[in-house]
Amino acid sequence: MISCTRHLFRDLGKPAPARSYATGFTLIELMVAIALLAILLGLAVPDLRSYLINNRLTAQINDLVADISLARSEAATRGARVTICTSADLETCTGEGDAWQSGRIVFVDTNSNGTRDATEQILKKTDSLGGSRTLVAAGFSNTTYISFRPYGGLDPATGGSFLLCDPAVQTGRTVIVAATGRPTAS
Repeated sequence: MISCTRHLFRDLGKPAPARSYATGFTLIELMVAIALLAILLGLAVPDLRSYLINNRLTAQINDLVADISLARSEAATRGARVTICTSADLETCTGEGDAWQSGRIVFVDTNSNGTRDATEQILKKTDSLGGSRTLVAAGFSNTTYISFRPYGGLDPATGGSFLLCDPAVQTGRTVIVAATGRPTAS
């Protein structure tokens, strides 16, 4: 007969068998995590889209302000008339009315006619806005181009504004150009 106490003490010196636990996620935990992620993305994506559109509008209106400031500065520096006009091909003025979204050029207008001739130097070219955005000029004496006199003021001295809109958002951006030629974005 085997003594129970002796058998019990003999097994005490051995380590207990290791238990194996599975690590990772259960299918239910994974499904809950994916559902929460989908809900968060559903809330964030529309805000991200309008954020990106608003940033694009701000960048494009800042480009317009930079072009106007360049034209004004170059007119004063060169002591010559400098013109900004609408241009689809970025070489000649197109004269497409008040719509400026197709592109624009800044050039030294040596003959003061508001259109670029082959001998007149282009200072800057700006591509079209792309997409469905619109850029409309209003209030200027001629909405297809604006010219700066050698002292930096508009010629003729009639201020105006530009309105940049994107149909995907409810707000737009505006640049007001004073008769002195100074642009202000809002």
